[in-house]
Amino acid sequence: MSDEQAKKPPPESSGAAAKVLGLLLPAILAGAAAFGGTKLGAAPHAPPPHATSEPGPTVMLDPFIVTLSDAGHPHVIKLTLAVELKHTAKAEEFKAFVPRIRDATLSYLRSLPYDEASSPARFEQMRTDLLEKLTKLGIHDAEHVLVTEFVAQ
Repeated sequence: MSDEQAKKPPPESSGAAAKVLGLLLPAILAGAAAFGGTKLGAAPHAPPPHATSEPGPTVMLDPFIVTLSDAGHPHVIKLTLAVELKHTAKAEEFKAFVPRIRDATLSYLRSLPYDEASSPARFEQMRTDLLEKLTKLGIHDAEHVLVTEFVAQ
C-alpha cells in the first residue's frame, strides 16, 4: 500500500453513517431494554386470596332461632348472620332473596347435630357451607357469610 492510500481518509458518507449508527444503536438497545424490563419485571401481582380489602355492601339478616335435639334433650341456638356482597352488587336487589336465604339457613342448621352446630371450630365450615347454599340459590354477588352473633344453650 502506498503512503497516499494510507493517508487517504475514508469516504464522507460512510463516516457519517457510522457516527449516526454509533449514536442510535445504543439508544435503541437501551430503549428496548427499558421497555422489556417494565413489561417483564413490573407485572402486576394479584392479591392473595385472603387479603383484607374494603368490604362491599353488607346485609344484616334477622336472627335465626333453632331448636336442635341432642339425645332427646332440646337445645336452642340463636345465630345472627350478615352477608357481605361484591362491590358492584346492590343491597336492594339482594333483599328479594332473604326469604330463600332464611329457609336454606334454617334447613341447614336443623340438619346439624347439636355438638357440631355449637362448636366454634365448626364456624368456618358453616360459613363455607352457607355461602355455597347462597350460590345455589342464584345469589352470585355474595362474597362472605359473617357470623355476627351466636348463642347456644
